[in-house]
Amino acid sequence: MKKILVIFLIPFLFGCEKYELPTNPQSQLNGRWDVVKIKVVIDKVNFNSHVTVLSETEAAVTNFYIKRILNDSTLLLGQDFNNTSVDRRFDLDKTTWSFENYQLRIYENNQNVVKGTSIDNYIFVKFPCNYCKENTVLEWDYLGNKTRYTFETDTYGAMPANKLVLTSQTFYTNIKLGSNEYDKAIVSHLEITLHRK
Repeated sequence: MKKILVIFLIPFLFGCEKYELPTNPQSQLNGRWDVVKIKVVIDKVNFNSHVTVLSETEAAVTNFYIKRILNDSTLLLGQDFNNTSVDRRFDLDKTTWSFENYQLRIYENNQNVVKGTSIDNYIFVKFPCNYCKENTVLEWDYLGNKTRYTFETDTYGAMPANKLVLTSQTFYTNIKLGSNEYDKAIVSHLEITLHRK
């Protein structure tokens, strides 16, 4: 009996070696992701005024401009959302990202309420990293526009990620009031949160 016990105990006397490989993004990201939160972060205001944004349900990875000045000297920021390419804009109700074997399909689902049909406006982007780690910088070129995001997931252990946070590049907004122009008066960026469907 003692011999049998020793045979079973010997493997447990030696330590186990931990062996890790980078996670393949196919297992972490494949599938559909919907935009659930759009946050415009105002990093700095180099002007004596309050700043707010026109919309909190849609935003684009493009510069902001002063849409108008409200009564209490609050600056209202806007963007040229509709003329921005699909890979650079986010809408809470329409935008979906779908990772499919190193290809990223970005599309907007435009529901036609009257006819009950939907039309997808989409593009394919080659996913720019084979083995993605947290805080990897993603960058691609589409129609001459370079887009860059910092990529962060909630991957813990062996479970696939359920949350994806994209942080955009920094935007600088100039202000022109009368004959005075203030360069880089507002510094901002976007934080976009997507959840796995």
